[in-house]
Amino acid sequence: EENITYADAGEVVTISVVILNDGAITSEETPVAFWLGNPNEEGSEQIGEATTDVLNPDVTTTVNIDWQVIPGQHEIYVYIDPEEATTDRNRRNNLRHAALQVIPNLVLSEINVDRDNPLVEEEITVTAIVINNGGADAGAFIVEFWNGNPENEESEVFGEVNIDGVDRENPTTVHADYSATEGIQELWVVANPQFDLIEEDSTDNRRTLQLRVLPDL
Repeated sequence: EENITYADAGEVVTISVVILNDGAITSEETPVAFWLGNPNEEGSEQIGEATTDVLNPDVTTTVNIDWQVIPGQHEIYVYIDPEEATTDRNRRNNLRHAALQVIPNLVLSEINVDRDNPLVEEEITVTAIVINNGGADAGAFIVEFWNGNPENEESEVFGEVNIDGVDRENPTTVHADYSATEGIQELWVVANPQFDLIEEDSTDNRRTLQLRVLPDL
């Protein structure tokens, strides 16, 4: 499984690479280029450059740059000796990359109703709060309100709300009306149910509560 690093938009991160001279002779100081995207593909952008020390055989050195990250799903590439100015017996291992994701993470932080123990067919309002504790502002997504676990076939959607987006500073509150049915009901709220919005972790996108609905005698 690919190792993914998460960061916040605007954060300055240090990108480091360990370089080994596994040849038989000493290498001179060598430039190392850092790229946003594959340098061999159109649309990539160089974001920094560093230089290695003189390296004796079987010796390593670490070079790094600082970079202010931008929102998105990124592949950071490091390219040793991009101009091929240094004698090197094997250039196939001079290019490496790692994933850096600067994306939102939605969390259903709270769900409540405006009346406990309602009567059958009484209209109540279900309210949920969605926060974004990820690394970037969230774009559009939907929130679904369910009577019953969404994983069960007999469960039904009783409300759907379209959200234009949620930034990292301001939670959003959503509401749906529910006509109470008799018994112990399990109400669920799910944000981004179809995973249209790419985010860090989708396992915290849902929350449930139990509601006791009384008969109208």
